[in-house]
Amino acid sequence: MASTVLRGDAPAIAGVLDFLFAGTWESTDVLTITINGKAVVTTTAGSTVIATIISSLVTLFNAVDTDVYPEVANITASSSSPSLRFTCDNTDELFAITVATTETGGGAADAQTIDGAASSTGTFSTTSKGPSHWDSVLNWTLGAVPVSTNDVFLGGSTVDLLYGLSQSAVTLTSLDAPSSYTGKIGNKVFNDNGYYE
Repeated sequence: MASTVLRGDAPAIAGVLDFLFAGTWESTDVLTITINGKAVVTTTAGSTVIATIISSLVTLFNAVDTDVYPEVANITASSSSPSLRFTCDNTDELFAITVATTETGGGAADAQTIDGAASSTGTFSTTSKGPSHWDSVLNWTLGAVPVSTNDVFLGGSTVDLLYGLSQSAVTLTSLDAPSSYTGKIGNKVFNDNGYYE
């Protein structure tokens, strides 16, 4: 049995999520950007040119009212044509977005695609990592994510462990979280920005 201690000092890296646009677009094709089950942007393509479509989506997304949709407050859209890119403004934080299109102009179904389909959850070109990620090897003194043969000690740390907690295949030998550990484990049901996690 090997013991590992939470260091909680992995470099914080902001997540970057990309959506690749391809195919033949019509100006009347509908696009929807969804976060947390909420359609925060619904619009028509307005053009047949992918770079123009993406530029329009960037403008619309970055203008979303964060009082109505607080989920978008920490995310910035940008163009990396032919990809639409979303970057989390807060390093060390996870996020999920779906971008979908619907054919309405009478063209061939699926003539326009996002990551090869009508709907996509995108591809992270940069994955969020940092002190709050249990699954970051840099957060542990053994230089590896804890496994079933490990005794895990959290004492003395103030770092919140919020992400990478899905460890159902691991049964730790022990998990010691004494009163000297003042961090939190897991996300709140409603985060500090007021939306459901």
